[in-house]
Amino acid sequence: MKFGDDVTVGTTSKPRTVTIKNVGKKKNGLAVSIEMETAPPSVFVVKSECQELLAPGKKCKVSVTFSPTNTTSQTGTLMIFDNAIGAPQTVSLSGTGKAPVPIQNLKPGNMGDNTYER
Repeated sequence: MKFGDDVTVGTTSKPRTVTIKNVGKKKNGLAVSIEMETAPPSVFVVKSECQELLAPGKKCKVSVTFSPTNTTSQTGTLMIFDNAIGAPQTVSLSGTGKAPVPIQNLKPGNMGDNTYER
């Protein structure tokens, strides 16, 4: 899951989504657990609507946002632990923060109310 380099440092991207579907037929369902490996931990944030047990034929979504803290490349791994063959399933995450645009050509206005004029 690539967030590219268009997310400005200090802001948060729009969420990107991974859908998990239980294609099995076992009545007891698919056990699902979501974890994240990233450094620093707050750069990629995961929100999951998945229940601990996913019934046959059902699906759930996991969303990830990217909040860069600097302009270096950031990476992480979304890990989906389940009782299916080949577990855990992994999704590589990457993004590079974009430098904020500096505010230029401002001159102090009425300093009493902290306003500025162009």
